[in-house]
Amino acid sequence: MREGVTLEHLIDILKALPEGDVELMTHPGHLDDSLRAVSSYAEPRPRELALLLDPAVRRLIDEQGITLISFAEL
Repeated sequence: MREGVTLEHLIDILKALPEGDVELMTHPGHLDDSLRAVSSYAEPRPRELALLLDPAVRRLIDEQGITLISFAEL
């Protein structure tokens, strides 16, 4: 997710997904000094994690019939 992404933006993305396999690339994570030391994209990670775990996102995933898989399953 790009910096500044909102819950509304994520929901819009999920609603507009085409049929078939789609990769939604994100960088969720917990922020600590180790991450800050190695990543230029450290600060937004906790926000991305919170958005991905939001119950509204999970409800929409279920409503849209989206199946979550790992990259290894492709």
